[in-house]
Amino acid sequence: MKHSTHIRVLTFSPSQITSVLISIDGIALGNAVHIEGPFFSIAWKADNYSKGMHYIEVRVQDVAGRITVSGHSFAVEEIKLLPFDIMASFILLARHHIMAKVLFVLVFLANIIVIVAFRYQRKPQLKESSGVFTLTIFSFHVLCKTNIFYYPVLLFTCYVAVGPWFVGEVVDGQFGACFVFGLVVDGHFFEGSLSFIFGIFQLTLFNIPLMCYLCWCLLLRCRGACFRSHIKYTGWIRTVPMHIFIVALFLWQVYSCYFLLITYGTAAFFLSPVRTWSVPLALVLVYKAWTLNNSSIRMFKAEMKNCTYS
Repeated sequence: MKHSTHIRVLTFSPSQITSVLISIDGIALGNAVHIEGPFFSIAWKADNYSKGMHYIEVRVQDVAGRITVSGHSFAVEEIKLLPFDIMASFILLARHHIMAKVLFVLVFLANIIVIVAFRYQRKPQLKESSGVFTLTIFSFHVLCKTNIFYYPVLLFTCYVAVGPWFVGEVVDGQFGACFVFGLVVDGHFFEGSLSFIFGIFQLTLFNIPLMCYLCWCLLLRCRGACFRSHIKYTGWIRTVPMHIFIVALFLWQVYSCYFLLITYGTAAFFLSPVRTWSVPLALVLVYKAWTLNNSSIRMFKAEMKNCTYS
């Protein structure tokens, strides 16, 4: 900050901005100059504020007479920090937004690689006493080699990373689109940070569990079960926790839709493929898994016929 030459301000209003008055410690520096879009700037001398804490205040007014004042404390001088332990230093000094971005990319790529790999990899040969691991691998093959599940799961996972999560009024009076990597508002892009954390939650708490649940359902279908009779193949002890777990995650997704509604409004709620649209998509996929025509999985059912399920 001590080497900066200008104070830069982003202002948003439904009406044209008429003035952006900037003051420090109660002394006005003057009106910031409009650069483009919501971007205003004013020159300053950081050396004049090199010691101690200071308070900057921005007063914005538009042609409709609306006035908004916002302030923040700051310090220009380099303050020698007291030593912290490793955990405290990590919390205070680590670049968490970069870590979140890297973690999101790794989770996303791992998910895509698994889906595509099982699509083209040869399925394992089942034996009479195949173990849980072999049956789990087999269930992923069933999912990824059945088009009605493969393409929706793959495309929805890709959409989380590249498509707009929702379109709505992200700033008062300004419509924009929210992506996992940032916001686009009034033709301007603002890089995201916390959005990557929500992206990780979306993949790990909805997309991946939904895919695993579909694999479990399809495995039972290959055993000849339907929704009404599947408990006799797995027992209450396994079945009830599985359904409770997936229902809990589904309710979390529904709650996230409600949170989106109260935060960004009706337009964002209805124009949200990742949140709102994913709810009926999940219901349709689960319904299809339990009612899928036997001819679609005939080959897999034949291989499961002589396999002991435990």
